[in-house]
Amino acid sequence: MAFAVFRDVIEFLSKPGKDGWSEFDKLTISPMLQFGTDDAPYFFQELLPERLVSKNQGTEGNIEYRSTLAASGSSYAPTDINKGGQIIGTFDYKLGFTNQKDVLDVATYEAIHDILQLSDDSANLSNLETAAESVLDWTNQNIIKPQMDLNELFRSQAIIDALVKRRGANGYYEDVRYPNSPGQRVIIPGGTVAAPLGWYKTDGSYDSMLDLQAIQTVARKKGLEIVRIASSWEPKRAFMNNPAIKNRFSGVAIAPGAGGTGISTSALPNMVTEDGIDALLRQWRLPAWQLYDKTYNYKDANGIIQTSGFLDRIDATGKKYNPVILTCRTRREYTVNLPNPIGKVLLTNTLGYFAIGRCVGHPNPGRILNRLLEDKLHPPSLTIELIQESLPILTAPEAHYVLNVYEPTP
Repeated sequence: MAFAVFRDVIEFLSKPGKDGWSEFDKLTISPMLQFGTDDAPYFFQELLPERLVSKNQGTEGNIEYRSTLAASGSSYAPTDINKGGQIIGTFDYKLGFTNQKDVLDVATYEAIHDILQLSDDSANLSNLETAAESVLDWTNQNIIKPQMDLNELFRSQAIIDALVKRRGANGYYEDVRYPNSPGQRVIIPGGTVAAPLGWYKTDGSYDSMLDLQAIQTVARKKGLEIVRIASSWEPKRAFMNNPAIKNRFSGVAIAPGAGGTGISTSALPNMVTEDGIDALLRQWRLPAWQLYDKTYNYKDANGIIQTSGFLDRIDATGKKYNPVILTCRTRREYTVNLPNPIGKVLLTNTLGYFAIGRCVGHPNPGRILNRLLEDKLHPPSLTIELIQESLPILTAPEAHYVLNVYEPTP
């Protein structure tokens, strides 16, 4: 009898199953990854789902514009073609390389080693599978999730900012610009705490609903219908607390009159709830307001881990603002094939796709998970790296709008 060792775990996870895929392969290529988790799903993935592309550099020829002129600000220099009454543009794209690498810490390595030593039989699958699950959990948390969070961040930047910021080691940076048509991104000032403006104004003279209606009017002039509204909690809270919005809600309390005859009435405080806001939006043929507060971790300039929301924004002057995204009906659909029992998932009204290309040295497009086990030196180590060539592609770049609601400054 022999003890199972760490190398047995890696070989177990690397061995192809009946479907031809190893457990490491499934962790990398699974289309489930792009959806996030059940309790914290990704939002922008539904608008830009993953799609494998055969070339890392090429031309996308199915870009639909609604403006009568080419949208300015695109680094792709679109060429417009009036096809079937629609303005179709093309642009050249070049996917960008991203990677996430980490080394299994000694404490986790030892904990997995201890699991293996619970039996003196290397064929004991129970302990081997338990150890394998620990390695997969670590890989998912430290390798896969950071990459999927970065993909979502790139999606949010393309849609909200029309600018994807590629940043890497040794000072590497590259900005990828997307079309930004006039009136597509609107700034709502916040003023100061002492003199709030916009949605935060307290005297009832600013009606936040008019901003949504203005976007709705612009969209309809282009033949577009708003089908989704989403933001983080802060701008929705400001919308609900806006006095002009509160004045749209009223209630009356009815009670028996004096002496038990007749009735008396009195006004109730204007109570605004999320259900009430959705009902108000329906009156104006607008969809329910969706919340998206998912966060990600990153390292700041000092190497300290910080947490931010995918919708958190700070401008060049240091002022905070919160985007409200309004997406329109595009009639563009994309089917994602998921493992049983889920099966096929149809995503409707997509704005484009998240292109994933081919990594250098590999024949097919897709994410690649590299691993290196060094167990002949002290201390032993396991290094895992995830590499990817990718870029968000907006094929309906004008089918969404953004209200950038600034917070009051001190």
